[in-house]
Amino acid sequence: MSVTAPADFCRVCRHPGINEIVGYRSYRRIASDGRSLPHGGRLGVCPNCQAVQKLADADWLADTRDLAGRSAWSGAMSIDPETGRMIDDAGAWLERWRPRLALPAQGRLLEVGCGRGELLRRFGEVFSGWELCGVEQDERFRAEVLAIPGVGGYFTSEEPDVPGQFDLITMVHLLERLLQPTAVLSEARGKLSPTGWVVTTVRDYRRDPFALLVADEVLHFTPPVLAGLFAAAGFGSIDTLEDGEAGEISVIAQRGRTATDEAVAPARAGDAGVKAALHWLAELCRLARHRGINRPLGIFGASVGGAWLAQELGDRVRSSWTRIRPRLAGGCSAVPSTGLRISPWATR
Repeated sequence: MSVTAPADFCRVCRHPGINEIVGYRSYRRIASDGRSLPHGGRLGVCPNCQAVQKLADADWLADTRDLAGRSAWSGAMSIDPETGRMIDDAGAWLERWRPRLALPAQGRLLEVGCGRGELLRRFGEVFSGWELCGVEQDERFRAEVLAIPGVGGYFTSEEPDVPGQFDLITMVHLLERLLQPTAVLSEARGKLSPTGWVVTTVRDYRRDPFALLVADEVLHFTPPVLAGLFAAAGFGSIDTLEDGEAGEISVIAQRGRTATDEAVAPARAGDAGVKAALHWLAELCRLARHRGINRPLGIFGASVGGAWLAQELGDRVRSSWTRIRPRLAGGCSAVPSTGLRISPWATR
């Protein structure tokens, strides 16, 4: 069941009114850094463009105020489900989209939301002739980022402008956190060279339902909504890449026509996908509680997902966890099929 919240508007297409998902308030939420947040919050779907989003009311702003600027993706490690080897997310992400671009030996890269600079470091190892720059919310990582070979600039969001143009601008798990994504993409487009590219990656809540519970991520995309957002920001060539194993959607977009106020085109779907994802989460909790009736549980899974489930299960959990790429073959289903593995551990 969903209801319309007329006082709210879509953060993607600016449509007045969001269809709120009734029942979301009953779910415990979590911060992107793993901290537990109380039940509550509001989640809805735009009836025009189908963008899924948190309703950023006064309560949401109060809940997430101290989370602003925390890096959600920087220096994380994952376990390759095929080989069992540890891999760094920055390197895996770079290799995923690099074959799709014919990057020259020299150029300028700007990473928006650079964190500690892991992507800058890995990019510089592959493209040693490029000048690298990073943007972050504040000064916390300035010294660390500027110490990376090839980095020539570190800028904060308080600075009025980043000088020069860039051949490549990257944004990894940044758009989910923005209240004005079209404006940010339009500004990025203005910083591109005539043949420059923007590469961005967001979580795919259809394959990683835990994303819906991260309080400080306000937007949740599907490929049509994400492509429409880039088109509205004035980009021409837009290539969308879905990575089911990583539970992510990437866009590689090139500077195109003059930016306009064109609205995001409506996309097919509705709130069915969101309800299926929330149902999947409820089923996961039910299954975990059932398996932990008479014995403690160990959780091996995604950092945010593992932390959330551990908080739901309380003292039934007797373990730590490692981040693993979620594997949701077949999407959300009645019986959870995620890479988050729940296994009973014998009490010693």
